Order: sequence, then C-alpha cells, then structure tokens
Amino acid sequence: MRFFGYCVVATLIASTTPVYAAETSPIQAPLTPEARMTLYKTVSCLAKASSGEAASLLKMDFRSLTYRTKMDRLFGNNPQCVKARWIRSNRLLVAGDLAENLLADSQEKVNVRLAKLPPDISITPRTPTDTIAFCVARSDPNGVGELFSSTVANKEEAMAATALGISLNRCNQTGKAMSISPAGLRAMVATATYRLLEGQES
Repeated sequence: MRFFGYCVVATLIASTTPVYAAETSPIQAPLTPEARMTLYKTVSCLAKASSGEAASLLKMDFRSLTYRTKMDRLFGNNPQCVKARWIRSNRLLVAGDLAENLLADSQEKVNVRLAKLPPDISITPRTPTDTIAFCVARSDPNGVGELFSSTVANKEEAMAATALGISLNRCNQTGKAMSISPAGLRAMVATATYRLLEGQES
C-alpha cells in the first residue's frame, strides 16, 4: 500500500479502487464481486494442486525476482486452475488467497493460533506495510478470524474489514494516512498471518 497524507487515518475504500503498495506501482483489484470470486476459486484450485509450492512461495521475499518467477511457475504448472489471464496481474490478492487456503488446512482456528504466539517471536518485516500487518494480526486475532471466515466481496467481508480497520489505524505508526480496499486489507493480513504462523525465509 502506498502511504499518503499526514494524519493516522485508516480508510477502507471500495474494492473497485486500486490497492497501492509501498514500493510498487498500483495493483488493480478485480472490478466486480464475480471477479473476486473467480480469483478466489482459482487460487483455491492452485492451493490444492500445488500446496507445497504455494507454501514455499509465501515464505519468500515478495519483493524479489525469485518470488515473481516462482509465482509464474505456479500459474504455469496449473493451467487447469488459471483460466483467466488477468488473474496473473493480481499477485497481492493471489498471495493472500493462497495464505488463507493453506491456513484453513490447520485443525486449529487461525485466531487461536495467533493468540498462542509467543511475544518474542522473531519475524522481520520487509516493508512498512509488513510492520502494520504483523501488528494487526497479533493485536486482533479474533478480528482476523472474522475477516477470513467472511465470504469475499460481500457485506459480511466489508463489515469485518471495517471492524479490523480500528486495529489497522492503531498499528499505523507511520504518521501518514493509509487507504486500502477490503480485498487489499484481507490479502495484506493473510500473508502476514501466514508468515507469523508458518515462518519465512531469511
């Protein structure tokens, strides 16, 4: 997410608005609820077909060329899942949906797992957005669980995202406003939660 403004205000914007990332160009969220659902079903297929590769991908530095190449390989190895080329351009949302799918395989609910994390767990943020996402996941496990259990692109998701926005605002210590869609918030927190619970490559 790109940070802008001068006060600490977390604003959730419609999912039709671009999601901004700190060091990259804008990432377009799918324009319709149907597109969001198509993306989610596609990624669910990817997670089932190549769970090991997906798990390895999510632990990598998402800023690296190696990460991008590995995600391209994940797409290419599973043409039965990726039937719409536009999905490949939504890498943030793909990563978030992968994280959610893999976390759902655990027998223990994600909010319980987050609440059990030791206070001294060592996970190094890679960007300012990472710092905020780690804080949100650790400070509001139940809110994260509510967001992940909601259906994508509906009122339930919007309500859960708005509720989590309180933690987002509190965790944003940059002194700059943050504008993010519910889809972007969900992806940002999902990837952070996965790395907190499953680890990351150094």
